[in-house]
Amino acid sequence: MNMEFCKEDWIGVWDNFESYLYSEEEMLVHTWEQVEEACKAVPALQAMFQGGAKDFWKRACRTQTEENPVMLGKIKVEGTEEGICILFLNSQEEIVGKCSYILLEKLEKGLEGKENLLFFAENVEEECPFRYLLAMNPMPNPATRKKDEVLSHFHFQFASRKEKLITDGKLLQPGWYATMCEGESSEVEKCNVVRALHRMPVIEMGKIF
Repeated sequence: MNMEFCKEDWIGVWDNFESYLYSEEEMLVHTWEQVEEACKAVPALQAMFQGGAKDFWKRACRTQTEENPVMLGKIKVEGTEEGICILFLNSQEEIVGKCSYILLEKLEKGLEGKENLLFFAENVEEECPFRYLLAMNPMPNPATRKKDEVLSHFHFQFASRKEKLITDGKLLQPGWYATMCEGESSEVEKCNVVRALHRMPVIEMGKIF
């Protein structure tokens, strides 16, 4: 089934998953400690996360690149007549980029080996690090996500030129998984993203450690 682009699914505020990695919120710190211990007990995960799970995700989910020196804090998405407009913000919520995107094409096998969407921003200079945006649709669907489900999120990549992302119809950096999660979420919801990512039981809403 071909992936459909529904701009309404994107509209809103999204937090960079990297903020979960560097957060000093007590529950998130404790959750990452639990993750590290759990991974040590599973040989396959121990091999995958050599050096620790947190360090692995810091590399995989980075938003700092040779073109973009600043780690993103969040993005704000609005709908436009032709597509979506994204404000890219740093951790101080200062605007580091503003792009109005149109859907350019679809990549048959992108992140997670699934069909991805490739967006292009015509309103920015050629050297803008966000000129091309490759992404999966938000999942689960924000409009139908149940209260007890993990936050909607999407993986993405970006660059000033298409050739920095895709070559011969394939991802140039298949291990790069920058990720945005639904913004304005609770600490429990953030912890559950981390726990679900490592196949650990999620916390029931309304409960604490």
